[in-house]
Amino acid sequence: MAEVITDASDRRSILNSRALVISAYAWAAPLLACSGLTLWLIGLAPVNPDHMDGMGLIRQVSPLVLVAYPLIVVAGVLEVARSQPRSWLLAGVTASFVFIIYGLQPAVEGLARLQAAWLHAGFADQIGQTGHIVENFDARFSWPGFFALTGFLARAAGLDSVVPLLTWAPVALAGMATLAMRSLAGAVFKTGPLSAPARKRAVWLATWIFVAGNWTEQDYFSPQAISYVLLMSALAVTMRYLVHPSPIEGGRVLLWRRTVPREMPMNRILAQAVVVLLAVVMAPTHQLTPYALVGELTILLLWGRLSVAWLPFMAFLPPLAWFALGGKEFWAGHLDWITGPIADVSGSVEAGIGDRLVGDIGHLAGVGLRIAITCFMAICALIGYAALRKRGSRTWTLPALASSVFALAVIQPYGGEIFVRCYLFALPWFAIGSAIGLSVFLTRHSQLPADEVRSRVWPRVATVVTVLTTLSLGTVVARGGNDAFLGVTQADIDAMSFVYDHAENGARIASLTPDLPLRIQRLGQVDQFTAESLQSAQRPCQAVVDIPRCLAEDSVNYVVITPQQDNAGRILSGFPPNWTDTVAEQLVARYGYRIIFTENDRAVLAKPKLAR
Repeated sequence: MAEVITDASDRRSILNSRALVISAYAWAAPLLACSGLTLWLIGLAPVNPDHMDGMGLIRQVSPLVLVAYPLIVVAGVLEVARSQPRSWLLAGVTASFVFIIYGLQPAVEGLARLQAAWLHAGFADQIGQTGHIVENFDARFSWPGFFALTGFLARAAGLDSVVPLLTWAPVALAGMATLAMRSLAGAVFKTGPLSAPARKRAVWLATWIFVAGNWTEQDYFSPQAISYVLLMSALAVTMRYLVHPSPIEGGRVLLWRRTVPREMPMNRILAQAVVVLLAVVMAPTHQLTPYALVGELTILLLWGRLSVAWLPFMAFLPPLAWFALGGKEFWAGHLDWITGPIADVSGSVEAGIGDRLVGDIGHLAGVGLRIAITCFMAICALIGYAALRKRGSRTWTLPALASSVFALAVIQPYGGEIFVRCYLFALPWFAIGSAIGLSVFLTRHSQLPADEVRSRVWPRVATVVTVLTTLSLGTVVARGGNDAFLGVTQADIDAMSFVYDHAENGARIASLTPDLPLRIQRLGQVDQFTAESLQSAQRPCQAVVDIPRCLAEDSVNYVVITPQQDNAGRILSGFPPNWTDTVAEQLVARYGYRIIFTENDRAVLAKPKLAR
């Protein structure tokens, strides 16, 4: 009898031990996520872009901040690997992931980085305050939708300027894009050859890979950022209501044998209306993004997935009509710029890749890292597509969607940024393909006996954690790689405000490099440009010894000099340290300029007979 009691006690002890293990595992993910977020917040400290080198932000952040990324990744992977993952926790991990990746620079640098963000604020304020654009001023004014909307919202909220929106705009815009990506992945993995657990895991993994792999920095206060959200939303609606079968199942479906999705007719009609409406909204907002949507819809139609044949055509009409009518001021004088580069692939490659492979070793390492992340994402996507085909799917729809956007590089170099935009448009499909591979890898133990599951699941979890951690930390490094010259401080804004307050109408204001937030105010009233724009075949203006002469000969009234310009010349062009001091000394000693403003190593120089 005593022996029986002992056996029962042993069983109870074993059951209690297992319950403790299960309970500990259930609490592990939320505790790790909270710990990671807490360490990230504790480790934050202000950084000054003036003191950065070619490696950018990563050399300035605390180790505590860096430890936070793998902790949150581990929390997410542990939860998604459970048999019944908790949606609220996965959503919290996703929100934390967005915040610590896209909120790092706003949190430590204080002001919005990227001079283009401040330029866009100037455009939005111009429309919000005056109600109209500046004619013949900038090509972006031919697509004023974003500027008009944000200018109107700022005025409606009682703000004098949209500047308060700049700093945290990347977090808000990336968050909206992440929500759209979650919807898109949910629609893609609604059905398919993967098991139900694998599809559920793939939805979250695709979302995290999308967040972790976006090094492009196109989420600042800009038309392309909001247009990208609209693009992702249109694709999510299309995939959910208008695509059948799923792009991850079946083979190629002939165009004339397309099938209708199993959705209510009214839902399909509303979905078509939403996609067309989003195309209409994008048309006056951004030059390139609407055509990416048209291309994706066309691929879905050609591969027999899109049930509505006229939708690509209807999505093409709004941007075409706006380009012909609303953008006439731009294309009327720039047809050669638009049509000349067509089919010039070597020119696009040179502008998009070759011209970026310059600078010191730190900057080259950052450029190489961006290329490596791109290649890594493409390889992971190919592995996922291979895993999909092993499970009976013979479709090439996803690879076609991912690769088709690179055809844009054949049409336009887009100011040297075309490959950045192509990667951004391909990123959702890269993320979905990568998620297939990782999800299959995580779920492969589901048919094994319990003992084998315990012995095999942890190496698989560790592998997925390694992939996501490497990707997220690589993106953090890449996104901050140019902050030595792309960062903006309050002293920079004070210097520009001083110039705007003192410059007369028609005054000429110059910076030595593009790394200054020019054109924040007084658009069309004063002429604002960089010294390199004075370059001509007869007069070089890009060497340190030539810049002072070019500025003086062009009767520049005000010259604004900042440490970021010094960093840019040193990192990108190999100029000696403090080369901007040499320029300032030459302007004062040889050309009669005088320093009229200084703050934290910023200086404004003016020529007395030209300045007020």
